[in-house]
Amino acid sequence: MNFPSLLTRCTACRGRGIVAAGDLAALCPQCGGSGRAPMRVRRIPYDYCFPPITVNASQTPVELQLDDDSFFELVAWVANDLSSNGNLYTLQAADTSNGWQFSNAGLFVRPGAVTGMQSNFASKAILPFSLVAPYIFVPSATVQITPVLLAGGASSVNVAMKGFKLFAPDGSPLSLAGSQQQAVAA
Repeated sequence: MNFPSLLTRCTACRGRGIVAAGDLAALCPQCGGSGRAPMRVRRIPYDYCFPPITVNASQTPVELQLDDDSFFELVAWVANDLSSNGNLYTLQAADTSNGWQFSNAGLFVRPGAVTGMQSNFASKAILPFSLVAPYIFVPSATVQITPVLLAGGASSVNVAMKGFKLFAPDGSPLSLAGSQQQAVAA
């Protein structure tokens, strides 16, 4: 399923949501009456990888600042436990640029729960957490992950954000209107 992540004013109805149909008005067939249409963007596959995160009793958050060249559309988180000692812990992720929490509780990671998946990580304990709808980070956003150890000793985990850098169709940086930037950041 493909979710439009950025919207712009519909060109068929000029944002009104209705079009003339003879002497009557009808819902715009292009936008379904919403007045909004998906923005054309060039999506370049890109992954952001956090430095190895140490999971222990201290619950020290780890931050990663994204590049300033484009918006980033996050479609999935991937966690790879580097230690196979059977610890149980959660990861809580947030966009500190606007305070957005990606879940109301941490996502559970249990080493060895999923095995045999193809990945560029060395271990086989890969846990993908796909998002229901993409999340868009503004350029230079800061992402924070807080590990919480639930059972066992210290662990180390690699976390990656899988998604796309977003550019205009000609490859230049996206130029968003103020209202669109607020919607993306909110």
